[in-house]
Amino acid sequence: MGNIMRYGLLWAATGMAAGILAFSEFSLSWGILVVLYGLCWGILLAAWRLKQVTAVVCICAVLTLLTGYARMGLEQRVWEKQAHCLSGSEGTYQVVLKEKPSRSVYKSGDMRGLAELEKIAYPDGESRDIHGSVYIYFPETQGPVLLPGDRWYVKGALKPVRLYRNPGKINLAGRYQSKRLLGKIYVENPEEMKAGGVSGKYGMLRQAEIWKGRLRACFYRAMDKDHGPIMMTLLFGGSYDELPEGVIQSFSDTGIVHILSVSGSHISLVLSFLTLAGRWVRLPEKIIILLSITGVLGYSVMAGWVPPVIRAVIMGILSAGGLLFNRDKDALNLLGAAVLCMLLWNPLLLYDVSFQLSAGASLGILLFYRPAAGQLKQISWIPRFIAEGIALSVSAQLITIPLVLYNFHRLPSYFILSNLWVTPFLEWAMLLGLGASFSLFTCLPLTGICLQAADFFVGLAVKSNYIIAGLPGASFPVRAMTWMEIGLYYWVLLLLFFHDYWKVRRRAAYGALGVSLFLLLGILAETWYRPSMVAYVLDVSPARAAVIRDGESTVVYVKNASIALPLVSRETDSFLQYLGAKKIDLLLWDDTESREWSPVQLSVPIMNVSAASGEKRQITDPVLRRIYGVNKNRSRWRNDEGLYVMGTGPSWIVSHGKGCLFIDGGKLPGGRRGEHPVHCAWIGGAGRFKGTVTHGKIKRLQPEAAVYTGNKGQQAGEEMALFHHLDCPVKDTRDGMAVLSYRKHWELE
Repeated sequence: MGNIMRYGLLWAATGMAAGILAFSEFSLSWGILVVLYGLCWGILLAAWRLKQVTAVVCICAVLTLLTGYARMGLEQRVWEKQAHCLSGSEGTYQVVLKEKPSRSVYKSGDMRGLAELEKIAYPDGESRDIHGSVYIYFPETQGPVLLPGDRWYVKGALKPVRLYRNPGKINLAGRYQSKRLLGKIYVENPEEMKAGGVSGKYGMLRQAEIWKGRLRACFYRAMDKDHGPIMMTLLFGGSYDELPEGVIQSFSDTGIVHILSVSGSHISLVLSFLTLAGRWVRLPEKIIILLSITGVLGYSVMAGWVPPVIRAVIMGILSAGGLLFNRDKDALNLLGAAVLCMLLWNPLLLYDVSFQLSAGASLGILLFYRPAAGQLKQISWIPRFIAEGIALSVSAQLITIPLVLYNFHRLPSYFILSNLWVTPFLEWAMLLGLGASFSLFTCLPLTGICLQAADFFVGLAVKSNYIIAGLPGASFPVRAMTWMEIGLYYWVLLLLFFHDYWKVRRRAAYGALGVSLFLLLGILAETWYRPSMVAYVLDVSPARAAVIRDGESTVVYVKNASIALPLVSRETDSFLQYLGAKKIDLLLWDDTESREWSPVQLSVPIMNVSAASGEKRQITDPVLRRIYGVNKNRSRWRNDEGLYVMGTGPSWIVSHGKGCLFIDGGKLPGGRRGEHPVHCAWIGGAGRFKGTVTHGKIKRLQPEAAVYTGNKGQQAGEEMALFHHLDCPVKDTRDGMAVLSYRKHWELE
C-alpha cells in the first residue's frame, strides 16, 4: 500500500488510461456516470473520516477510471459535432494551413498539407462557415514557400478518409480524430488553388518555420548535400521527405530511428546543453533551470509544437529532468503526472503509437536502468560506460517490445551496438548543431566551425550505421504476441522488478507462481485449441484479399482492382508479417477485372502461384516467372500435410479433411455436393458489373459461414440479405477484417 501511495500520480495515469480504453467496450449514459461519481465521492469521504486507507485507495482508483471514461466521452461528443456532412461536397473551400506542407509518400510529385476549414462556397453560390481539418494534396510547384497561417481558396470535392481496419499496423483512427480530420481534397490543377494572404492564425508556428528556413539555408550551405537534411531532422524532426534514400530504413534496421524524431532524449540533450552553457557563464542554479526550461519551450516551438512534440517536452522536462537534478525518487511520479496531463488534454493520444512508445521507453528506463546497470557493472571486464550504455539501451526496449512487434513486426539485432557506437556521434552532431543555431545570430565564424565539425560526425554516424545495417541478420521478422503471451511477458518483468519482495514473502511467492502457471497454461491452451484451418479476410475493398493458414502452410488470395493494388499489397504484406509468415506456399491471384498487368507485390517469398486472368490477356508461365519467380500456373496443388487447392477459373476450393473454403469468383466448382468436403465456408462478393451469389448456389454449397467482401452497392446489399434469409452467418469486411475458423465446423469469430 505504501508504494501505491508513493507513486499515486503514476497509478492515477494508469487508471485514467484504463477508463479511456473502457469507453470503447462499455456504454454508460451520462446520468449513470454522474450517479457513480456521486456514490464514489460519498464513500471516499466516509472512508477518509474513518481512516480506511485501503478503501480510500480503491475508491480513488475507481474515480480515475471514471474520469478517463468521462473525458473520452467528451472527446467523442466534440468529434460528433464536426461537419461530417461535408463528405462528398464539392465547392471552393476557404482554408488556413496548420503546418508546412511536405511531399506525399503515396504519389510522386504531390505535396500534402494539413489545413483548418473556415468556409465553403457551393457551386450554386451558397456559402457557410464550417469547422474541422482536411488534408490537401496538390502538385509540387516552384512558387513561394507555403507556411502555417497562409489562407488558401481550394476548389474540389472533400473525400472521406478511408481507414482499413486490419490488425497489425499503426492505429490512424485516433490520430485523425484528434486532428479533427474530416477528409481529403485532391487538387489536380494548380490553378484551382488561389492564395488568400496571411490569416494571422498560427503566428508562432509560422515564425518558427521562418527561423528554421534560415537555419536550413545556413546548414545546407556549410554541410554536405546529404548531411544537411539529416542535421535538420536530428535537431527539429519532421524533414523526412528531404532525407537521402535509404537513411530511414537503415536507422530502422539498427533500432535507432527514434533519434530522427523529437523525443525525450532530444529534450534531455537540450537541457544538458543549456545547463552546461549557463554554468560556463557562472549563472545561479535557479536562473539556469528557468532559462533551460524557457529554452526547451522555445525549442519545442521550432520543432513544430504538435502533440508528439508537446508530449516529448512535458515528459522530457519531468522525467529526464527528474534524473538530471537527482530527483530519482520522484521520477516515476513525474512521469505519471506528464501522462495524466497529456491524457486529460487529449485522451486520443493513448491510441497514438508514438505516445505509447515514448511513455513505455521512459517507464522502462526509470524502472530497469539502475538495476541493469548495477548488475552489468559487477562484470569486471565490461567498462563502466559500456555497461551504462547497454543498460540504457535494453531498459528502453523492455516495456515497448510487444508494441513494436504489433506495429512493426521486426526487431533489430544490433541495437546495442548502434546505440553504443552510432548514437554518440549523432548526439555530438546535435550539440554542435545547437551551438551553430545559437551562434548564427552572434558569431558567424563559430557557426561555420560548429557546422564543419557536425558534418564530420553526421557522415561518420551515417556510414557506420550503413555498415551495421548491412551485417547479416541486422533485423529479423517476429510475429505479434498473443494476449496471453503479452500477459506472461509483462508478468515476468514484474517478477524481475520485485524479486526482493517475493524472496521475503512466502505467500506472495506462491501467488506469483500460481499466476505464472495460469499464464503458461493459457498459452498452451491457445496452441492446443488453435483451429485446424483459419481464414483472415482483409478489409481492402474494392479489391479482395484473404490469408488462409493451415498449420504452418500459408495460402494468400488476392482479387485485383487496379486502383487499389498498392493498398492491397501494403495491407496484405503488413498482415503476413503480423502473423509471422515466413513464406507463401500458394498465391491465388485473380486478375480478371484489372485493366492492365498489375501484380501484387509482397515481401514474403512466394513458392507457387495459381492465377486467373481476363479474356484479352493470358497469364503465361513466362509472365509468372518474370513477376513471381515461379515456373508454373497451378490449377491444382497439394502439400504433404493434406491441404488441397483446386482452381476453376477465378474460383478456388481450399480444403483439408472435411473442411473447405469456397472462394467465389463467379464460377461454381464441378461435381455434386456430396463430392466436396462436408463443412463449407464461402468468401466472395459482387463483381464489378454483376453479382455472384444466387439462391441455388447457396443451396448447393450449404455454407456454414460466409464473408462478403469487394465492391459495394445495391447488389451487395441484396446478396447479404440472401445469406441472412437462408440462416447463414455472414460478415461484411466493411466492418473490419473477418475471421473464419474451422475446428469441427466453420464459425465466424
